[in-house]
Order: sequence, then structure tokens, then C-alpha cells
Amino acid sequence: LDWLARKHPERFPGNPLRLLPKGYASYNEHDAIAVRAVGDDAPEDEERDRRLQPGEEEAIRKILAGEKPEGRQRPLELKEGAALVTLFDLALETSMRLSEMYTLSWAQVDFAGRTIYLDKTKNGSKRQVPMTSVALRVLSAYRPEAERVGLVFPWWDGQQTRLSRRRTTSLLSR
Repeated sequence: LDWLARKHPERFPGNPLRLLPKGYASYNEHDAIAVRAVGDDAPEDEERDRRLQPGEEEAIRKILAGEKPEGRQRPLELKEGAALVTLFDLALETSMRLSEMYTLSWAQVDFAGRTIYLDKTKNGSKRQVPMTSVALRVLSAYRPEAERVGLVFPWWDGQQTRLSRRRTTSLLSR
């Protein structure tokens, strides 16, 4: 299509596939066979299917509570400890992505409807995330109702830039 657009711009003003968002295409088994037939490797769709291994949750909770991690001389300095525990609990209970959680505002949380409304997900769509009773309890305890204004978590500066999100993701990942 790129070649046609260059060769015949009057008939093909551009490659329409270039208008699709990055990562839009996915390969089915027939596509993968065709790609392998010409000697290339078909990329695999990356699905989130991570589950905690036995003992992982307990180990994480100990570190969040201030215990010294194995192989370190002293405990980690965890600023905003209550927020980190809430973030961890919310991740376990909702399976939300890290960036969906740290950009969350209180306006997106519907306690009465037991739902979190995500305006923009990784694939660009909107979705509702049901809250379990644990998620509801954790978020309710994290911030008293009178203090529920603005962003839920303290790390993101609210700027809708790629750099701002990358910095926040990097900070929380460390």
C-alpha cells in the first residue's frame, strides 16, 4: 500500500493502515503460518495473565509493612506507605493496570454503584471496573469521604504527557 501510494498518489492518497493505532494488528494462526513460511517470526499477542505465586503476596505485604527484604541490609524507605498498600490491594482486587490506578481520580470512583469508571484504557476505549467488597473497603478506609477530592494516589502530577506517565510508572515500578 505504501508503494501504491507513492506510485499513484492520485488514486491512493495514502496507506490507510498507517492511520490505525500502534499495536492494533494481531496475528491469527493462519497469519502466523504465512509469516513463518517466508522465514520471519510472527509477533505474539501479549496477554496479561500473571498470577501471584504461593508466598508472593505475603512477602510483598511484609515489605510494605516495613520488614527488611531478603538480601538487603535494611528495610526500604517507602514514602506514602498507606497509598502503596491501597494500590497493591486495588491491583489484586480489580486487575487494573498500574497507570489506570495511579491516574485514578475520586470522580471516577462510584462507591454506591461499586464501580470504577476508566475514561481511557490502554487500547483507547472506556470501561467499567466492578469493585469487590475488599476494594470498596480498602478505598473507603484509605481516604475519608471529606478528603475525596482530586486524584486518588499522590504520585502522578496530573499532566497528560507521556513523560509524566513514564516517570510515575518508573517511580512505582522501582
